[in-house]
Amino acid sequence: MKKTKENKAITLVALVVTLIILLILAGISISALTQTGLFEKAKEAKQKNENTQKEENLTLASYEKEISKFISSNRNGQENAVSLINKEDGIYNKDQNGYIFNTAINDITYSTNNIITLSESIENYKYLEFECDNTYATYGFSYPFAQRFTVSQIKEHYNDTNEFIPANVFWLIYDTGDTFNRIAFWFKDNKTIAFQYGRSGNTAFSKIRITNIKGIH
Repeated sequence: MKKTKENKAITLVALVVTLIILLILAGISISALTQTGLFEKAKEAKQKNENTQKEENLTLASYEKEISKFISSNRNGQENAVSLINKEDGIYNKDQNGYIFNTAINDITYSTNNIITLSESIENYKYLEFECDNTYATYGFSYPFAQRFTVSQIKEHYNDTNEFIPANVFWLIYDTGDTFNRIAFWFKDNKTIAFQYGRSGNTAFSKIRITNIKGIH
């Protein structure tokens, strides 16, 4: 009986000693962790991981947006076109829904410039397209047509002047055989268009209207 009590006492002492050793080791471990900054490093690593995840999500969202834009612009063969006109510029005629140019009644007469400022640079686009129609004296606006120009070609002929220089001028013409009703224009810079208009001979057309100016990717 005495021996059993001694064994129990030894077991309790061993248990207490073990607990003390474990507490000492735990204290050393916690001290080591705090002194070496492992907790701070762990927090920094967590924050970096969260920041990286956010950046990846933003990048993926950007890719999805561009892909959606590409799919939208190419679905059913349609192009991605953006209207560049500014209906508040004082030149756009809201009553007649466009830029209105009266053609001259004499042989090729060029008027004072009409300046249009677009809402953004044409250099963001590959093509520039003008949607126009002629005004027939009796029946109102008719004969719609569209004319497209390459932006790279226009950029080669920027001309910051009010002077009509044939080498820098582009023409809006109903068709290649129409020598009577046409508008000359050039770009003073990447957003500013200078228009002059001319007409030769007698014809039923008296105006040209530009209903839209589009940038096309």
